[in-house]
Amino acid sequence: MGEAGDADKAGRVHESATSARSAIEAVDHHDLEEKAFLTQVSKRLDELVSAGQMHHLFIVAPPRALGAIRKTYSPALQAAIRTEIDQDLVKMPVGEIQAKFAVRSVA
Repeated sequence: MGEAGDADKAGRVHESATSARSAIEAVDHHDLEEKAFLTQVSKRLDELVSAGQMHHLFIVAPPRALGAIRKTYSPALQAAIRTEIDQDLVKMPVGEIQAKFAVRSVA
């Protein structure tokens, strides 16, 4: 039996024609699911923009997620985005998020 951390290590393949071995990349299912989710979000936002139900939006996401979702923007969605903010707000209370992004009118 292997050591406790063996399950997390990349596999090895023995090349039959030679004595060489090469690593097999482990599949990151969390990463795949995150990218699929971000693609769905982007598609839905695009539908709302295309239907005229949304005209402008701000995208706030952790840097890694922001980088992934950018790749899925349609031209119409890209045109509607006013700004992107690379911040992870998951642990911030809703009231603080609202205050942080509240629109302040100038009288």
